[in-house]
Amino acid sequence: AWCQSCDPFKTTQGWTSGNNDIDDCIREFQLKSTTYEDVIEWIPFNRLSNLHKIGSSFQALWLDGIRKVVNHTQSRTSPYSVEIEKFNYSQIETLEFIKEFKNYMQLRDKRKIYGITQSTTTKKFMIVLDNFYYKRDIKYGKCTQCERHNTSEAWCQSCDPFKATQGWTTLWLDGIRKVENNTQSRTLSYPVEIKKFNNSQIDILKFIKELKDNKRKLYGVTQDTTNQYMLVFNDFYYKRDVKYGKCTQCERHNTSEAWCQSCDPFKATQGWTSGNIDVDNCIKESQLKNTKYETVIEWIPFNRLSNLRNPLSRWTNNVEPEVEALWLDGIRMVKNNIKSRSVLYAVYLKEFNSKMDVLEFMKYYMRSEFNERKLCGITQDTTTNQYMVVFDDFYYKRDIKYGECTQCKRYNTSEAWCQSCDPYKATQGWTSGNKDIDNCIREFQLKSTTYEDVIEWIPFNRLSNLHKIGSSFQALWLDGIRKVGDNTQSRTLSYSVEIKKFNYSQIDTLEFIKELKNYAQLRDIERKIFGITQDTTTDQYIIVFDDFYHRRNFVYGKCAQCKRYNTTKAWCQSCDPFKTTQGWTSGNNDIDELIKEAQLKSTEYENVIEWIPFNRLTNLKKIGLNFQAVWLDGIRNVRNNTQSRLLSHTVELKKFNDSQINTLEFIKNYKNYVQFKNNECKLYGITQDAATNHYMIVFDDFYHRRGISDGECPNCERSNTSKAWCQSCDPFKTTQGWTSGNRDIDKCIKEFQLKSTRYENVIEWIPANMLLNLQKIGESKFIALFIDGIRKVKNNSQSRTLSCAIKLEKFDDSHIDTSNFIKKFKKYMQLINNESKLYGIMQDTTTGQYMIAFDDFYYKRDIIYGKCIHCERYNTSEAWCQSCDLFETIQGWTSGNNDIDECIKEFQLKTTKYEDVIEWIPFYKLSNLQNIREFEFRAQWLDGIRKVESRKLSRSQVNTLEFVQSRTLSHEVELKKLNNSQIDALEFIKKFKNFMQSKDSKLRLYGITKDTTTNQYMIVFDGFHHGRDIIYGICAHCNRYNTSEAWCQSCDPFKVTQ
Repeated sequence: AWCQSCDPFKTTQGWTSGNNDIDDCIREFQLKSTTYEDVIEWIPFNRLSNLHKIGSSFQALWLDGIRKVVNHTQSRTSPYSVEIEKFNYSQIETLEFIKEFKNYMQLRDKRKIYGITQSTTTKKFMIVLDNFYYKRDIKYGKCTQCERHNTSEAWCQSCDPFKATQGWTTLWLDGIRKVENNTQSRTLSYPVEIKKFNNSQIDILKFIKELKDNKRKLYGVTQDTTNQYMLVFNDFYYKRDVKYGKCTQCERHNTSEAWCQSCDPFKATQGWTSGNIDVDNCIKESQLKNTKYETVIEWIPFNRLSNLRNPLSRWTNNVEPEVEALWLDGIRMVKNNIKSRSVLYAVYLKEFNSKMDVLEFMKYYMRSEFNERKLCGITQDTTTNQYMVVFDDFYYKRDIKYGECTQCKRYNTSEAWCQSCDPYKATQGWTSGNKDIDNCIREFQLKSTTYEDVIEWIPFNRLSNLHKIGSSFQALWLDGIRKVGDNTQSRTLSYSVEIKKFNYSQIDTLEFIKELKNYAQLRDIERKIFGITQDTTTDQYIIVFDDFYHRRNFVYGKCAQCKRYNTTKAWCQSCDPFKTTQGWTSGNNDIDELIKEAQLKSTEYENVIEWIPFNRLTNLKKIGLNFQAVWLDGIRNVRNNTQSRLLSHTVELKKFNDSQINTLEFIKNYKNYVQFKNNECKLYGITQDAATNHYMIVFDDFYHRRGISDGECPNCERSNTSKAWCQSCDPFKTTQGWTSGNRDIDKCIKEFQLKSTRYENVIEWIPANMLLNLQKIGESKFIALFIDGIRKVKNNSQSRTLSCAIKLEKFDDSHIDTSNFIKKFKKYMQLINNESKLYGIMQDTTTGQYMIAFDDFYYKRDIIYGKCIHCERYNTSEAWCQSCDLFETIQGWTSGNNDIDECIKEFQLKTTKYEDVIEWIPFYKLSNLQNIREFEFRAQWLDGIRKVESRKLSRSQVNTLEFVQSRTLSHEVELKKLNNSQIDALEFIKKFKNFMQSKDSKLRLYGITKDTTTNQYMIVFDGFHHGRDIIYGICAHCNRYNTSEAWCQSCDPFKVTQ
């Protein structure tokens, strides 16, 4: 219903606002309109009815209604409710209004603007708009009143809130514009808010300020009978949400829980007075800015406060004195989106010397974004006439999940702890007998934020069973540590604690307090300080603490000695390190000190370093440079949070030469070795060879690599370090029982074998008699069958894939210069490892030359391609193994011409897919030969082209496919004859190779054949194979897919010439 050539001009005709500048402004936007519904109009003020105020805004009903399109016909929905935004300047400052209106239009993507109007009374210009236009959605259903889509489920933000509104709200009779079924339409009787500005004709600054308020959804501008301009809008549109409930006054969704920003701030300012205009204005200013019911600041009559007292807890450091009281009305709260109060609520009062002081405080509070306290209101002492602010200390920390304070009945600030009441209670009912100590403890108590963190005075007679452990002491605290259960304060009775005495603390108390404060700074990191006590015998002050409190966890079990939770599994950091240092000796003080130093640092039971008597090691044998033995006592392990051992466990031993002579040098070497090997090996301890007196380190060199899922080593009976491979035993085993006959070659191979970390990656010496059917496939390259086959792991057992095809590369003159071959081999290892899989070295028994055996395509293999039926490795592409299938394709055929055979095999050995293999095609396998153009023929290839079929594995219950090599029998192909090829085969081969290089991307080459009549060689291909697609249909002539719709490029061009 809109013609861009005609309609913009039509909209500019037949109306006037009575002001040329306003007319030009509206027409400027009309001429830019691209749809019927988006036209900006002049709306006569007498077309707006039911003008009413809501808070500081206006709503009205637009009688003409918004534009709509019905069946491609221009129409209107009337009357329609709109919101109106009024401005402070109008007919006197028209140009200024227009400037601001254009700024306003830049934000029209957030609201729907309908037009401009002017109050007939105040002459002020106003904007008419729909604040909810872009929230409407078909999924919410239609509004029964305005016929537009709702803004949320069964709710129209324009109509529903208006139904019970009072005051400055109105219905816009014409309503807001809408489009339905591409038809211009309007929503009649649309509720809007209207904001009137006094002296709107000239009050420019106030107008600009109101105009830039982005919280509103603006509909338009109107003008009342006094000529005052008004803005028509929906106030706080973007804050309203169905989850906050409905406002009882305007019936719109609230802007926060049980709070409507349009109605409630105004209501809060009504029905009370402090008796002082300045105080009233200050409170009302804050109320009108308030956004939540709970945060309203009130005037609180002094007679609504009872039980006033001065708690000692507020008289600490530099904090000014405050008063605690019971507020009878209680603080505001919301439950289930209903306004409520928590009656008889404990609050604090801060006294001010003058009215000006309290007003300054209020200004500061309102400006601050980070307030720990919640300001409830202002009151005035009826006796002294001093003003006081009423606040809830720690309001923002309180939570229902922490339970209720038994004293003030508010929610606690942490579990079973009220920050307002409990710190003060903790300072009562005890004394150390020393004023400085009392003040120190109380200082900590008043800063406590949780029940468990309170530092106490602990009478010495409440500590029992005092005993020394290492350099510190332990005792049993009869009263026990504080704990919280079900939000209730409690204690763990008879709890083991550490105690630290301070020498001379009985003489210099202030120095002790200084040390205590330094000590307390570290408590959050490691230790937990419980309190202070005093030895009744020596008068020394003592700190009572748990050195590892923050590490203890019930999942680790309990310490058998101190009955506390362990710090790691089956290990108590307070008790166990000292226990490990007892009851043994190496016979050498330096060695003992070395081991004990490590033991005292141990944090886990399994990591303890021990002195291991040599008679506890059996079955000692040398493996490489180190030794292996069975440790009868076995390594430490944890079962069900209990300390245990794995008896008769295999370990490695490293001997240090001359360690029996120079113990200190051994200790130095030991520390260096531990530092270097710490991330790789597991150190168990130190022993001494009883025969040679050499010191030896006992360890597992690959402990951190071992996993039960990799199986067990049959030699040492430990878990393997990778599948079917034990890094401690197997590398040495691979170096045994073979020789190449050349010491340098042996040394080279063994060097790589000892570095092997997986069974499949071992480099081997391959005897020449283990290779069958050796064939040359390129310069210096061969293919053969490896009888022993490549290594593989099956069910965590070492195995082999027998008679597997491998590639070999010969190195010329390697039999003459072995060292140069080894050098090349090592360099080759660095380069080949990223692409290929190297199996080993062999020697040609005829020429004496060394050869490398490898899989050139190892890293192309993937489980998704299926397994090769020959070598049982994963294929390199679908149904194709680059190692085996190449070998198969070059076998069992001949063209009868060696040069042609070599040419075909050259391309076959480069093939990477089953479908791309170039073949020798016997001429008798081609039937129905037809000449289609000069030197080109068509025929049926009886064997057909290669293809890969996929089918679901019958044994699998999941969606797994296997790929199978197959053929499309009796497939039509093209043939190209090359003249004189029967005379000069080499020239044909040259042309064939050129043809292969320059072939079109759509062409698919199948092979070479030879006409048995003329002896001419022919190329067999499909010139348009890669252009064919099932979507084009099947060619009726050759039964192949067409190359484009209903067109076969192979057949149809020939047909149209006939």
